Amino acid sequence: MKFNIERNKLLLGLQKVAGVVERKSTQPILSHVFLHITSHQLKITGSDLEVEISSVVTLTEPAESGEITVPARKLLDICKALPHDAVLTIKLDGEKVLLTTKKSRFTLSTLPVDSFPRFTLSGKELEFNLNSGLLKDMISRTFFSVAQQDVRFYLNGLLMQIKDKKLFSVTTDGHRLSLFKSDIEEDIQDYEIIIPKKGINELQRLLDNDEIEVEIHVTDKHLSVSSKGFTFISKLIEGKFPDYNDVLPKESKIKIQLDRDDLKNALNRVSILTNEKYKGVSFQLKIGALYLMSKNPEHEEAEEELPVEYTGDHLDIGFNVSYLLDILNHIPAGKVELSFTDSMSSVLVNSHNDTYDCLYVVMPMRI
Repeated sequence: MKFNIERNKLLLGLQKVAGVVERKSTQPILSHVFLHITSHQLKITGSDLEVEISSVVTLTEPAESGEITVPARKLLDICKALPHDAVLTIKLDGEKVLLTTKKSRFTLSTLPVDSFPRFTLSGKELEFNLNSGLLKDMISRTFFSVAQQDVRFYLNGLLMQIKDKKLFSVTTDGHRLSLFKSDIEEDIQDYEIIIPKKGINELQRLLDNDEIEVEIHVTDKHLSVSSKGFTFISKLIEGKFPDYNDVLPKESKIKIQLDRDDLKNALNRVSILTNEKYKGVSFQLKIGALYLMSKNPEHEEAEEELPVEYTGDHLDIGFNVSYLLDILNHIPAGKVELSFTDSMSSVLVNSHNDTYDCLYVVMPMRI
């Protein structure tokens, strides 16, 4: 096995898979990447037994075919350290791999190719295509409210649902909920899966081209997303995601509209003096104005006033400011609407300028 490759091409391919490679693992093979070389193509695969990513690099010169595993982090660090215009010659020499350029030479160890874990897709199947940009937006609009190691394991992932020619994405950690909805042209059978947080994070990194179509392949236990340059496979979370419609407020008596940037900037300022542990901000809605207030155990206080069109009764309610800022950071600029029922109920947030039908729910907190 022997091939030549430009440093920049190899670095880009390695960076796509590096996120799933285990740095410290009881299985040494998980710290390696699997290299599969054909005459004009290099396929680089990394895995952590939960997520598998393969990137494809086209070779400029014909190569001697073969398969090897090499330490991922060491190979990546070597590529980063080499000059930008370097060309590497990589060849197998017994149980070692030799990497040479005009002025550099490295020898790396290998592990048996047969010991490298690979996913096998089997079971009930569904295949369809989606626009890469739509899939990326679906993730970015909801990913931030995935639960963190919740005992309710089904909350530690993103619900991807297809129903009545609409694509839904839902995440919740029990304190907030994010809902994304978009029409899709392709007539796809109704289906739903829960994708684990790490898989979603890696998939979002790979979706860097908004104009291409990606092929999606779903089985009982796995999700596969493929394009010309990569293949992503993730295990799925087994279980039933809760009915998110039960969380959406059915009736909102109070609705106010504010400019997203004005609200975001005001929240950023009052957040400076919140309790560092609880991050609580008080919303006091009075005739013609919304007051945002915070205080901390050092008896420091902050207050912001925002003009609003409101003529109803006084409302006093508290929220975790980080949850609200997460929402405002992921919706378009322009008018944002806050809908309240009373001081004990959640707030519903949505944007008037959004391309998609997105709703966000945040539960109140005592301050």
